[in-house]
Amino acid sequence: MQFRISSLSLLVLVLIFTGCRKDKDEDQSYSTGVSKDFYRAEYESNQLSDIGEEAVGYSTEDPSGKRSLAYWYLSSCATVTVSPAWPDTTFPKTIGVDFGSGCTGMDGRYRTGNLTIVATGRYRTPGSSYTVTSSNYTVDSYLIQGTKTVTNTGYNSSSQLVYEIDMNGTITKPDSTVITYTSDRTRKWVDGINTNIYTHGISGRTDDVYWITGDASGQSSNGTSFTADITDQLVIELDCQYITSGELEIDPSNALTRTINWGNGNCDNQATVSVAGYTTTITL
Repeated sequence: MQFRISSLSLLVLVLIFTGCRKDKDEDQSYSTGVSKDFYRAEYESNQLSDIGEEAVGYSTEDPSGKRSLAYWYLSSCATVTVSPAWPDTTFPKTIGVDFGSGCTGMDGRYRTGNLTIVATGRYRTPGSSYTVTSSNYTVDSYLIQGTKTVTNTGYNSSSQLVYEIDMNGTITKPDSTVITYTSDRTRKWVDGINTNIYTHGISGRTDDVYWITGDASGQSSNGTSFTADITDQLVIELDCQYITSGELEIDPSNALTRTINWGNGNCDNQATVSVAGYTTTITL
């Protein structure tokens, strides 16, 4: 099974719960609307990062030797164009990803429209960046508009590659209501950097470990503004489908803060969620 960094956003779904002590209509503190919209924004934002990363890798490979297992999003139905194209491996490159009038990818999601990725260098090259811009791009009938930029800021004092990740966009839901969302993330690649899928097979991917910090803000589709902060770095180990530790808070403008805690390092499907002093264990 292939695990993606976007599993972070899938797990935010556990924030969608109501307090068992009060009716959800009695107090906005127990409403699920903001949490659902935040989940949607995080999920779509992180998938843009993943598609961009794949596109940058795809752009420098010989078309006759591309490995479909390495491309989760691009291998099945997207038409990809690269300029300048192989055998020119220089940067910058402009990569077009066209899902046409609609197709279902290997991840089971139905996409239409186009993404354009402008990359200044390879993903692992310090100082490089790529920006993903959408055009009439929909995923499962959600219209995703905006830009996502991932910048490799180089190695820190612990010899870890550090990435700054910025998102600014909107999501129009099938009912025509709109979510606005901005985020600033720092991702540290703390383990597995010396291996890759070509040199070590799938283990070259699953030995990767990331630490993620940062914040986000926006407005839900019902007009409620919110902020979200990672209060204790989230740990992503790609040999586990769950976040293994860390804490995140969502603070709606008209309700109480929701807190999710993933524990202290075990690869399991357990987390705790707290609102107003009430804490419950959630099975993910």
